[in-house]
Amino acid sequence: MPLALRLRPTMLSDLDWVVSVEQDAANRPFITPWERTQHEGAIRFPDCRHFIVEQAQQERIGFVILQGCRNPHGSVEL
Repeated sequence: MPLALRLRPTMLSDLDWVVSVEQDAANRPFITPWERTQHEGAIRFPDCRHFIVEQAQQERIGFVILQGCRNPHGSVEL
């Protein structure tokens, strides 16, 4: 059975979880962790989209940040 995933906008109440995911030792070699205030800015800044990735049962399994959403050339940074 395929895994059903859903993207939903990140809420401020999700940010403690997002920061904890970034601080996990298994993830640290692959990312540049942000401070909570940076994530807050990405939620509020019109050029960014910050999403929570959920499984079908609304279990958070990851997050995605897109930057450059207002780029007139149609390219975004993931």
